[in-house]
Amino acid sequence: MKHLTLFSLILSFSSPFFVFGQGDKSMQSEVVISGEQLLFFQTALKEFEQQGLKIGEYKVSLYRVEDSYVVVFEDPLISPSQRGSSPNVRSFEVQMSLNGNVIKSYFSR
Repeated sequence: MKHLTLFSLILSFSSPFFVFGQGDKSMQSEVVISGEQLLFFQTALKEFEQQGLKIGEYKVSLYRVEDSYVVVFEDPLISPSQRGSSPNVRSFEVQMSLNGNVIKSYFSR
């Protein structure tokens, strides 16, 4: 799979995307993604949830691959050079067209 663009983020519904400083009321952004990227994540999340998996156990990445996008849900503890499932967490991928329609979704090895 050729990676043209990579956007990675760890989604956790138990922690906010913004961190508020104590006393100084400042905000520091942890992750910034475009609205278009968010739509790809939301579409892929629907496919992911149909598998009965728990999102808090995964790292989520968005790849641009030729004429499609692929969202990969994988073990957050694997090394950047490792692809596919780990012994502890099964990786799941959702491939979508450039307009956001799901082409296929599957568990990766």
